[in-house]
Amino acid sequence: MKKMEARRRQIVPSRPKNTPLHRLINDYDRPIEISPVHVLIISLLFIANVFLLHLYARFGSGSSLYQVIFAAMAKWYPEMLFNFTGPPEAANAENKRPAGSHRFPEEKKHRNVKLGIEVDRLNNITGFCNISLPRLFAKNRSIEIKYSANQDSRLLFRTHHGNSTAELSLFRSFFRTPGKRFEAVGFSSRFERLSSAVELRADLRELGVLRLNLERRVGRAAIRCQAGLNTAKGTLFSKLELSGATTASLHRNIYNKIDWGIGVIKGDVHVADRFFLGSNVWGYKPQSVYPSVGDLDGGVSFLEVTDSLGVRSSGFDFFVFSSMGFCSQQSNIAETITSCFLSLFCDTKPKCLGLSVGAGVSSPIVLKGFEERRIQARFSIPLTSNPDTEVFKLSVVADL
Repeated sequence: MKKMEARRRQIVPSRPKNTPLHRLINDYDRPIEISPVHVLIISLLFIANVFLLHLYARFGSGSSLYQVIFAAMAKWYPEMLFNFTGPPEAANAENKRPAGSHRFPEEKKHRNVKLGIEVDRLNNITGFCNISLPRLFAKNRSIEIKYSANQDSRLLFRTHHGNSTAELSLFRSFFRTPGKRFEAVGFSSRFERLSSAVELRADLRELGVLRLNLERRVGRAAIRCQAGLNTAKGTLFSKLELSGATTASLHRNIYNKIDWGIGVIKGDVHVADRFFLGSNVWGYKPQSVYPSVGDLDGGVSFLEVTDSLGVRSSGFDFFVFSSMGFCSQQSNIAETITSCFLSLFCDTKPKCLGLSVGAGVSSPIVLKGFEERRIQARFSIPLTSNPDTEVFKLSVVADL
């Protein structure tokens, strides 16, 4: 009798008709995790944000109508996202998962205020203030406020439901290129589920760019697609970036790791959206590897490859490496790859080529409750010369 009862518990009940959408999403691993309903809702929010920013530009923040709409958006925005799935509390109470299914433990969040200093990728030191207010309106819904003296500032509304996260943010950000800085004030609506994300974003003021971003991560590879409108010139553009890493074990503790990245832009884009390399080319400053023709800086295609050969011993990794990055104003990626290899054999290396060799050591950092991270120190020798290149560079990088 007990065996029969145990078997009955293991049998997954048949799915009834008119199953709610949130149960279909949670119970099945779909090849495309972004639901069309989510895209429709984010599109409607995007249109509402345009109207809200139009009111702000015309009447100012002192307008009573602007304040009423903003207050209503702050209160009812989390409810709008779950009208099609029902409230999260009811879903958690009604959704009885089959035997053997896994439920992630609930993350405990506390309200906090953080003050401090930070260093950006251009080695600028600025002060910041971060305020986090989780569960301000209801469970799994939070507000985050970030202010930085010279960097991005934003007001973020975030809500969680299972493996899905939806965000609405108002921000001020700065896009920097060599010798120039562009300020953008705008808004974005973002939806994430598992390894996929979709975002509608408007960078106004000095940029004037409307864009749709799609991101997808598969293992250690990442795909980023972008389609946008340059309102200043009235032109459309698209942007595609691929990146990844592969590691092969050669013999016992000897390994070979290759980090790579490739990207291309089609259409007329703002200079702030062009490619400027250096961050992933070891031994070079950020945004120091790029083509320059007349007054036009930056590239529309690039190729980056870093090859490391290392040995593991006593928990440490000792390795030697070679790193290369090439940025071009050609939109044909095949021609960019050809030009990259031809430039390696030139006596005078162009400024759009970054090439370095060096050695380094890395050690793991074990933090309770987190995946293993590593801290890395490397000594790089750039093999090309331009005004932004040092003779050698010593770097310490912590992946936290």
